[in-house]
Amino acid sequence: MANADEAELVDGSPEEGPSHSMRVYKFGLLGDLPPEAMNELRQSHELAKELVAIDRAHSKAVAEIWASAPELVEVEAETATQQEIVDLLVEEAKKARVRNRSTDIGSDARQALRDARAVLRDLRSRRKDLRDLHYPELKPAFAAANADRKAAVKAMYRVAVDDYGMYWANFNEVTQRYEIARRRVGQQRSEGRVAELRFPRWKGEGTIAVQLQRQAGQIARTPEAIADTAAGPWRNVASIRPIADLAEWPPAQKAIAADRGGHVPEGAAILRFRVGSGEVPTMVEMPVHMHRSVPADADITMMRITRRVVAGKPKVSVSMVVRLAEVPTRTEGPVVAVHMGWRVRSDGSLRVGVVRGAPPAPASLHDVVVRHGDWSEVILPASWRDVWENGTKLRGVRDRNLDVLRAWMIEWLADHPDIAWPEGLDFSTLKKWRSPGRFAFVGLRLQDNVPEGAEEFVRRIGVWRRQDKHLWSWEANERDEIVGQRNDAWRRVAAWICDQAAVVGVDEWSVATIARRPGLTEIDDPQAQASRLNRTMAAPSHLRSAVVNAATGRGVQIVTGGASAVHLACGSTLDPGERRDQVMVWCPSCQTMVDQDRNAVEHLYDAARNLK
Repeated sequence: MANADEAELVDGSPEEGPSHSMRVYKFGLLGDLPPEAMNELRQSHELAKELVAIDRAHSKAVAEIWASAPELVEVEAETATQQEIVDLLVEEAKKARVRNRSTDIGSDARQALRDARAVLRDLRSRRKDLRDLHYPELKPAFAAANADRKAAVKAMYRVAVDDYGMYWANFNEVTQRYEIARRRVGQQRSEGRVAELRFPRWKGEGTIAVQLQRQAGQIARTPEAIADTAAGPWRNVASIRPIADLAEWPPAQKAIAADRGGHVPEGAAILRFRVGSGEVPTMVEMPVHMHRSVPADADITMMRITRRVVAGKPKVSVSMVVRLAEVPTRTEGPVVAVHMGWRVRSDGSLRVGVVRGAPPAPASLHDVVVRHGDWSEVILPASWRDVWENGTKLRGVRDRNLDVLRAWMIEWLADHPDIAWPEGLDFSTLKKWRSPGRFAFVGLRLQDNVPEGAEEFVRRIGVWRRQDKHLWSWEANERDEIVGQRNDAWRRVAAWICDQAAVVGVDEWSVATIARRPGLTEIDDPQAQASRLNRTMAAPSHLRSAVVNAATGRGVQIVTGGASAVHLACGSTLDPGERRDQVMVWCPSCQTMVDQDRNAVEHLYDAARNLK
């Protein structure tokens, strides 16, 4: 069963009536999607590919419109040529990194790439000026091209529903994701970056959307109304019905339940949802573990069934989007402040947050919360880091095994040049192969059709493939489980912080900016690399989001602020170099060592107290 997550707040579109908030309740499903649901996922994938093709055609039309301005043609050609030069230098720099096993590409290569990019920036600036000049006269043509694009997207509805057999709610889901992706690409292009939509690759993953429409005057879409499969208004769309008898489970899942003690766990339910566009609805049934109850007055607006593949094994979950009445703003309760970060502690654990003003944590959080008088540390235990880092070690073993296999294959092929390989197998670029999947494909292709004289070749690839699959499964599942455990812990920590608080102070500095990978023209130091790895494990932004969501759902007021470099006790500015290197920083005015995380949370605590 997939790991079940706690509720999360999401943005929702307002409707008439009292103010409200939107939440997502996510639960794990037992087993894999049946063929009908997998077909729906595949049709969504095909639609996404069609939409990318429409967008590519639109981009081509836009380029032709710009080309109608003679002054732009020359600048576009120069820009394209310079872009090719930059791309070539970037490719050479990446190869240098691989050869040198280092992020440093060398001073000469760095300078050449900087100079080429400077020329490209100048050309793009000239192109932008010319486009601004000609845009008013070309605006009607652009509007017409965009209208054609929208018409093509709209026309895909009949293709998706009538030809593909998709459920209309999935069409809306895919097209909405497409529009969001287009806006993201547009934003990246406006920042001077090269970006375009890419054709998605089918990996057996995706989301099935089920929209629960409610007509005027119809009853609310409460859990009780949705559970009514006999006469409920949405019985032919979706339902989640609690069960208590194993006999009610789908036959394919009874064996799984038997392995778990032969009884139905608390919170067991049957999820039914619609797929396909036929006049007679096709309903899919799957068991679900509702580890927590959805509020009785919740208005369920949509369900999303998501399938992920982890190391070749499916994990399926359902997310229920619900509308809840707005929680009144709290006026009574303590003030709490939380500062996020990630720093290694002496015992090997990671400090992920510092909390001021919260009550002592419950016993269930003692593995991730350490109390120090009037403040607490939120930590990621060293044992969790060990699990995460074991995945890195396993990846290293896989890489070394692949290097050995590749070298052996190159030598063997050189000694056996006359083997008659099946059509489509080309080993001429074997030295450049990096993906384990490519080698696994060769093994699978040859295992049932071994060319004469290649028995040892096929056997060797088969031995490698079985071992690599074992290591891959080990690596991926350990990482996936520890991430689920961490995310669940951060939600429980957020609930503890906000459970009684009236005001919560949260810092707003950008984790992504600090953890940004350096470009090819920048030097990356080992400390920064380790910091990025620790940030990925610690996920401080996830903890911050969990705190904000928990506060919003409880009516707690939120105060935001930056991580101050000023020592609160004396007003002196702490040295930025020391702040970067270590958590304890010397304050020359106070002649004492300062825990800069505690100092930052005290600033937030003061700001939150002033609000109250």
